[in-house]
Amino acid sequence: MLTGRSVIIVVVILVVISLVTSTLSLLGSQDGEGLRSDSFGTRPLGYRGVYEVLAALDIPVERTVRPPSQSLERQVTVVFWGPQSDLVSSEPAYLQQISQWVRQGGRVVVAPEVSKDFFEDLKQKRHDDERSPIKRTTILKELGVAEVRTEIVDLDELDTTASAQPSGAAAPASNNAQSRLHDGLRKSLLPTPGPSRQVRIEVEGDLVAQLADVKQLQVPDELQTLDLGDTTPSGKITVRIGDEEEGDLLVIGARYRLGKGEVLIVSDRDMFENHLIAEDDNSVLAVRLLADGDRTVLWDEFYHGLTIRGNPMFLLTRGAYALFALLCVATTALYIWRAAVFLGPPLGAIETTRRTLAEYVSAMARFFNRGPGSRRFVLGEFRSGVLWSLRKKLNLTSTEQSAEGLAAAIARRDPRAAKQLIDAVAAADLTLSTPSRISERHTLQVLKGLDDCL
Repeated sequence: MLTGRSVIIVVVILVVISLVTSTLSLLGSQDGEGLRSDSFGTRPLGYRGVYEVLAALDIPVERTVRPPSQSLERQVTVVFWGPQSDLVSSEPAYLQQISQWVRQGGRVVVAPEVSKDFFEDLKQKRHDDERSPIKRTTILKELGVAEVRTEIVDLDELDTTASAQPSGAAAPASNNAQSRLHDGLRKSLLPTPGPSRQVRIEVEGDLVAQLADVKQLQVPDELQTLDLGDTTPSGKITVRIGDEEEGDLLVIGARYRLGKGEVLIVSDRDMFENHLIAEDDNSVLAVRLLADGDRTVLWDEFYHGLTIRGNPMFLLTRGAYALFALLCVATTALYIWRAAVFLGPPLGAIETTRRTLAEYVSAMARFFNRGPGSRRFVLGEFRSGVLWSLRKKLNLTSTEQSAEGLAAAIARRDPRAAKQLIDAVAAADLTLSTPSRISERHTLQVLKGLDDCL
């Protein structure tokens, strides 16, 4: 049955299970046994391949799980590869330091948040809430290129539209919201490599010489692209989908000169996943973008969440977990305080102020014996009590109130008991009608006879 008590118990159990499982997951290794989408990940969706390609070419490359601003005293290229939006919004101070460092001659390569991730959309909506204490921001905004946006393009739909419809015709409507919700949940909870296709790239600006030997790439069918708005990058990487002359041109990379430094934006980190890095010129493009002379490629995993994964104390920064931990500590402290043994003189024995039931009955018996006619009263009450107890014990109806009626009902089951009852009741009635017979000894004999009937 659903009661308030049972609901509270269920809620407490769920909170405890959530806290324990979260703590256990944080106690695991930072690389997640190679299952994660980071530079430690060895599975298809990881980026261990890019890291090892750089190392194999003797390009200095390092990982860091500390805030990246602590390594800016060296000549490094800081790489943000799909940082988590909630971490970017809650810890923007380090990115602001990176932005100042870039203008002094630093270099950053960034792949923005992955908008195709269903849970990333939920985080963004949560930060957009005016009541949220954390105001949403993006890594591009903090680095100084806030006008650049990302959008998801389905290359299959785009290619079909370009080949089947006249130029300038509207693209077909996308799937309904419910199917997109189901697809987003499936891809986020059960991540698997999606289909990909080969595309040719075009390079403009100051990236032409750097990317002269990069001709074609293998990219996901759902490709995250860049919308540069009114900005003018110093270099741009594009791919053309559909007809070679009239097909759609999509921006997948851009370089911005900020002060003495630069920010190089890669639209979709998925182009360099382990299962695609060996395809076409993907590895060549990754090396050309990340490497820059003698600079060490510093792969940031702080904004990717690895610091949190290796630190159970991070839970105390979350409101619900911190409140529950505080309540547990307060409850434990209160219990210890109440159960503590205090030194000092022994306490005096506490006397019982209320009588027991046996003492009460004994006192009432002495009271009845003091007054005149007490034996007659006790005998009459005992007679009535025996008859009432028998009627209740045998579950008899109200019509069988008299001793004769009760004996007749008992006789149907036990004639001997019925005769014993008649004799005991008759002896009690005779004693009550003859005052001279109400002596202590005779009264006790009659009471014993009535007691035997029970």
